[in-house]
Amino acid sequence: MLGVAAEGVNVWGVAAALAASACFSAVLVLTPKLAPTLAAPVRTFLMMTTAATLLLAASAVSQQFQWPDDPAGAAGLAGLALFYAIGIVVLFLVLPLLGPTHTAVVLNLEPIAVAMVAWAALGEALSPMQVLGAVVVVAAVIYFQVAARRK
Repeated sequence: MLGVAAEGVNVWGVAAALAASACFSAVLVLTPKLAPTLAAPVRTFLMMTTAATLLLAASAVSQQFQWPDDPAGAAGLAGLALFYAIGIVVLFLVLPLLGPTHTAVVLNLEPIAVAMVAWAALGEALSPMQVLGAVVVVAAVIYFQVAARRK
């Protein structure tokens, strides 16, 4: 779906992506068990505060962080923070209803939604292979949901 080529793959980037995936999976599975009575907005606040603290600490150590230097970049960063917070609050509200497995399956639609927004709002082009990848992902999610309801 994302049109990533095998050439020039950064092993550290792949390792970081796998670690992030494992951490996010742990959040989905452990949050309802460790904090079942904690409201979704409070969970989101605590999670984002922790993530921001870690990001700022890593940025201070690496000295690689750079704030946007134009209004469009600042607006993009502010929009990212706002919409990500809304998305995570909704995720934590839906998680108890769907459970971690169904939530993880539905989250596979996120890259497709991002690609569609980039296509519609930014004029990004999608290759035929990316469209095929999107169809495969959507078909797999639909299949899983139908199969899970039959059980």
